[in-house]
Amino acid sequence: YTMLPDGWVDAFSLNEGCVVPVLSLYARVDTETCAVLSTETRVERLRIAANLRHDQLDDVITEETIAGGAFDAPFAAELAFLWRVARTLLAQREEARGRPEPLGRVDFSFVIDGEGERAHVGIKPRRRGAPLDLIVAELMILANSTWGRWLAERKVAGIYRSQSLGRVRMGTTPAPHEGIGVDHYTWTTSPLRRYVDLVNQRQILAASRGEAPAYAGNDPMLFAAVRDFELAYDAYNEFQRRMERYWCLRWLQQEGVKEIDAAL
Repeated sequence: YTMLPDGWVDAFSLNEGCVVPVLSLYARVDTETCAVLSTETRVERLRIAANLRHDQLDDVITEETIAGGAFDAPFAAELAFLWRVARTLLAQREEARGRPEPLGRVDFSFVIDGEGERAHVGIKPRRRGAPLDLIVAELMILANSTWGRWLAERKVAGIYRSQSLGRVRMGTTPAPHEGIGVDHYTWTTSPLRRYVDLVNQRQILAASRGEAPAYAGNDPMLFAAVRDFELAYDAYNEFQRRMERYWCLRWLQQEGVKEIDAAL
């Protein structure tokens, strides 16, 4: 992933033990039904108590260990509750979509040890919909859809991601995302990684403080950001496809595989 300049990343990353400026979304949740009752946006400074990492917890926190209450992990009770919340959010989106989320798809991470022709290729599967994956995904969707609706209600310009009749597009006009099952959807949660998120956070920060937003609805800079991002996004996706194909072929060659069952 390309990131913003190192100085920005160092200053604003949510690193364990640091006190950092943050844009926060708080959700008040019913402990019985796990329904979201209300949300609140705050601009504040927080001390980051701990960083929880997928590679350390994915094998520990599974559906079976959560159901049995038998996993030993930091913040175990909180994670078990968030798992319930995530499943409730997923069920609500599935109802809005009119069809279930396609869970069980497997993603792959590539681990390259060494360089050049002697590099060893490792491919590690990771199942979509595993508890930690679902918790992160659903909370990100909650934040992105809530802040999308929040900007639209205040008539503050933003960059939206919508889908209609199977076609995904980005624009400055609020519109439903049928594939996700929400009425509004923006990208807001990765401002150190995606410029669109940074633009939207600037708008949210201004609106939360009662200030004039950085961009008006007809601002050419806003349209330019959409155009430039789509070009970069397409280029990144094409590079990702070519890179993964290359390392897959290198892995087949490395392992001496002549015949294999595959999903395409």
